[in-house]
Amino acid sequence: MTGIRWLLRGLTLAAACAMLAGCWDLTEVNRSALLTGVAVEPGKNGRHRVTFEVLNAAGATPSQGQGSGIPTVLYTVEGNSIADTASRLNENVERLMMPSHVRVIVIDERTARKGLNNFIDLVQRSRYVREDVLLLVAKDVPASDVLQVLSPGGVYASWKIQSQVENFRQEWGGVPNSRLFDYTQAILIDGRELTLGAITVIGNVKANDAGQNSQSAIPKSNLKVAGSAVFKDDRLIGFLSVNETRILNLVRNELKQTGMTFPIPGHAGQASVRINRVHTRVRVAMKNGAPFIQLRIRGEGQLNSLDADLPVHKVQGFQALEQALSDYMQQQVLHIIGRVQDQYGVDIFGFGEKLYRYHYRQFKPLKKDWNDLFAKAKVEATVSIVISGSELKNRRIRKEP
Repeated sequence: MTGIRWLLRGLTLAAACAMLAGCWDLTEVNRSALLTGVAVEPGKNGRHRVTFEVLNAAGATPSQGQGSGIPTVLYTVEGNSIADTASRLNENVERLMMPSHVRVIVIDERTARKGLNNFIDLVQRSRYVREDVLLLVAKDVPASDVLQVLSPGGVYASWKIQSQVENFRQEWGGVPNSRLFDYTQAILIDGRELTLGAITVIGNVKANDAGQNSQSAIPKSNLKVAGSAVFKDDRLIGFLSVNETRILNLVRNELKQTGMTFPIPGHAGQASVRINRVHTRVRVAMKNGAPFIQLRIRGEGQLNSLDADLPVHKVQGFQALEQALSDYMQQQVLHIIGRVQDQYGVDIFGFGEKLYRYHYRQFKPLKKDWNDLFAKAKVEATVSIVISGSELKNRRIRKEP
């Protein structure tokens, strides 16, 4: 019994010592800094130029009489590979970088056209980078310019980008899901090509150097969501506007809610409907050696505004609005699918994925040639939107004669 008692005491002491030990990779807070954003663009002589956004804690939350008011600091490093630039960051920074807080990775358009696999391989291998980090393509501007835009109130660029992109997708649907997880899914799934969110800068980026942007009620420069970037395999081949991206999300059944403004046949003026719920059902089949795609879109919304003299206080008025909205959305869907077929010739809608999931034996021999078949596919769409109400009023305010 005595031997067992001493053994238990020894095990208890060993367990206590193990619990009191520190982490093997412990880094003191005062020796580390948070990496919040990354921008990748071409450098000189075929090298990579990477800009890192590092959080300045004192500037992001300055106390009274302290702090510079600058929420982040940007450091740029050039190297032969992305991994090389990341490991050499301490050439310019005195603290150890913590990459687990990266919110956004912005990829230059020139880099994206050459291919993303080599760069994304580093990101996917890292145990610090999360699957929900945003991957965006900078359109018409260098990727580093995107991280230079500061907002009034001291909001740093990567936080603004993440919030802006997610809210815009949720409220209007003008940008696709663009996380690292979505990239992996699109690359691995057969029958669907990759799309990533696109972002650009409007205004004068140089104004940030003088501090004009964060101290003015009218920003001299701002970030703007620019729709989506279209890829073939892992190479950028073009862009879709925010309106075209909204229809892309609608066809994919990824549109949460949006607002539609449309003309009313036979009446002067337009109507605006807030669509709160919408569902898209897709059927894909092979007929005579060519894909036949059927879309069935159903939804519900509320009337927001009406410029035409239409009697919406009567059933006939609502029926006319519903028909006009359904016809308009049908035209938009068919037009944008046709444009992608003609201009890009890649299935970004996931029609091939539907055929793969439900008719695998038909899809398997067509896998390598699916994009060519999609470009020649016949598409039919039926849209039915029900308008359930007209907010607080069912008539326009007017003075009786």
